[in-house]
Amino acid sequence: MSAITQDFAPPVDLAFFDETGGVGIEFSQLKFDHLLFAGSGQTGRAVMAAAAQNLCPVALELGGKSPAILCHDYPLRKAAEWLLFVKLLNAGQICTTVDHLYLPEGKRAEFAAAAKEIVGKRYPDLASPDFTSVIDEKSFKRLTAALEDAEAKGATLMQLIPGPKWDISGRKIAPHIVLNTPAESVLLTRELFDRILPVIECGPLEEPIRAINNGPRLFAIYPFSNDKQTIQTLLDKVMSGMSVSTTHCSTSANTTCRLVAWRKRHGPLPRLRRIHHLRQDATGVLPGLIQCDQVHVAALWKICHQIPRISHQISKLQKGSQPCKLRNSTMS
Repeated sequence: MSAITQDFAPPVDLAFFDETGGVGIEFSQLKFDHLLFAGSGQTGRAVMAAAAQNLCPVALELGGKSPAILCHDYPLRKAAEWLLFVKLLNAGQICTTVDHLYLPEGKRAEFAAAAKEIVGKRYPDLASPDFTSVIDEKSFKRLTAALEDAEAKGATLMQLIPGPKWDISGRKIAPHIVLNTPAESVLLTRELFDRILPVIECGPLEEPIRAINNGPRLFAIYPFSNDKQTIQTLLDKVMSGMSVSTTHCSTSANTTCRLVAWRKRHGPLPRLRRIHHLRQDATGVLPGLIQCDQVHVAALWKICHQIPRISHQISKLQKGSQPCKLRNSTMS
């Protein structure tokens, strides 16, 4: 990233640091005017505590336990295609990816069969060149331990491709859906960031709403419904940083736009300091991204071409000028 950005943004404006151990803690102890942090709630608490020593205001964008909600009116096969595309992309190591799925009662067997067929065509085995590794050994051990913990507590692990459950040498874990996952298991209490999808059967819409609101605040929710009233109910009743319906492949693009205060639903913001008060709503955009990984990469590449404009926009915000709308090139 440093090499990509150095031509248009000097280090004084935009700098990148490798986390070699303790760098993040030291960084959050510096005397900034304002600090923005995106990550887990656990780390967010540490960042806020460190910043508090300098009375530095902090904007937290936390999450990782973002649920998908499949409603009765939405085609199950279509939802499975879209949901599993991004869930498996980059081994699930995307902060905006779906963490777990709320499924209508009686649909579990149908979803499991669809998932096996879909995933089997995309990733025939762990040796597939398209199969991404887990980022490091620590994360690999955390995830395999979480699967074993869930199974020991009575969950059913359903492996979606043939062969071994995981490959230690390559840090690869076979895609799994997990049924009957106990609420206290690690899979439902910690962020996953992997190809592991806990599936929770539920009744009326109020049931997942109640379960979600009883937990920590979410980064995002992903409702799958064609009914506008159902979508609006979820937007009104569930607290989350953003919502994405119909396809959540658009999330990465819209998150990038949020960094320069572009709001599809609410319009431009007068100051960057307000960036964390509003919710991103990316309803029904970019359905074409679901076709293949190459298309997704191509769309993100278009975003990269807007980085110089992003830098310019941030400079304008810092000077107090009104931001202009940023054109989302992936929507063309």
